[in-house]
Amino acid sequence: MRGQLGDADPLRAIGDALGVFVADEILVATHPEARSAWLAGDLVARARSRFGVPVLHVVVHRGGGDGGGSGDGVGRRRLAPLAQPTLSAS
Repeated sequence: MRGQLGDADPLRAIGDALGVFVADEILVATHPEARSAWLAGDLVARARSRFGVPVLHVVVHRGGGDGGGSGDGVGRRRLAPLAQPTLSAS
């Protein structure tokens, strides 16, 4: 597995990555809407309309007291349960 630092602009970073490799799907993980600058900028909808790849949006909630550690939630993240994940083909 390899990692790579991308552009600070998420749409530009996605476009740059798609220029290097073919992706079957784009995963966008954000904070909840009230805390997410990316959602305020309508990133998910813009990515869906710009790229010919399905986009999956996952909201990451801060953990806390759910086992292990001090229970303060610092450094731990958990994904919110998705009742029906929405994938849209572009």
